Amino acid sequence: MDSFAEAISRAPAYAGARDIASANATLPPMNAGAVIGSSGYAIQRSGWRDLIRVWRVQRAIFLEDAYDPLTLLGMALNPAGLRLHAVVNDDVVGFLACETSFRDGAAWIVMVGTHPQFWGRGIASALILAAEREMVRRATRIKLTVRRGNTRAIALYERLGYLHMSTTRRYYNDGEDGLIMEKSLRGPKMEG
Repeated sequence: MDSFAEAISRAPAYAGARDIASANATLPPMNAGAVIGSSGYAIQRSGWRDLIRVWRVQRAIFLEDAYDPLTLLGMALNPAGLRLHAVVNDDVVGFLACETSFRDGAAWIVMVGTHPQFWGRGIASALILAAEREMVRRATRIKLTVRRGNTRAIALYERLGYLHMSTTRRYYNDGEDGLIMEKSLRGPKMEG
């Protein structure tokens, strides 16, 4: 199996990515107060300076479903959004973006993922729980959309208390349905 660095280095790049990544290497960390997980990862807030590192991991995970860097930049610049990433040894290994919907007042997890080489370490759970703790101040419930066939992710979301609420037919580019899952943020574990 390839090393994590080799897998990330093969993720497609766009013009200028190396220059931006090099510039980011000289910047101070986004926040000094990262949440450290028991498996040696840290959860940190993401900003536009983290865009390339997050995009490379997202592209390695989602392939054709990955957002392009310009869309990620829009998310990064949205002051109402929440963006987190997980790092191990200064490498981004997971990410989450969450936004509040003005239509229904719910928080939406727009994307969440962990590089496959880091599955099973609780990173995705930690990212989601951190988002829930932050979003409880902004919304009464949190939603996400997941591929019908992504049974591993569905099982994780169910363990975290998410319920399947509806299905959007042919949601994904390849025609696969998207399951909309939701969790109340007003339960006993989320208050306070």
